[in-house]
Amino acid sequence: TLETYKLQRIEQLQCLQSVDRGIKKTIDLLKRQGLYDRTVILFISDNGYLWGEHRLTSKILPYEESLKVPMAVSAPFVKQHSMDDPTDKRFVKNMF
Repeated sequence: TLETYKLQRIEQLQCLQSVDRGIKKTIDLLKRQGLYDRTVILFISDNGYLWGEHRLTSKILPYEESLKVPMAVSAPFVKQHSMDDPTDKRFVKNMF
């Protein structure tokens, strides 16, 4: 049902908040130890997920949204691409 779907989404977002807090603690520790400026941090997921796209919720169906793998890289010593868009789209491309 729609209510079950909403509850699952809320629970997932609450879980991700604990991940965010853990990441902040790690970055704060790296900064306190003077290691942050020479550390590459890489976040990657195992897959994307359908959250209502195509009226589906899943990660096993071959739609673009579930095929792409979320990824983020932080390398403080690498010059930012631009102030308006801090992402460099040349860095990583979908391999499909």
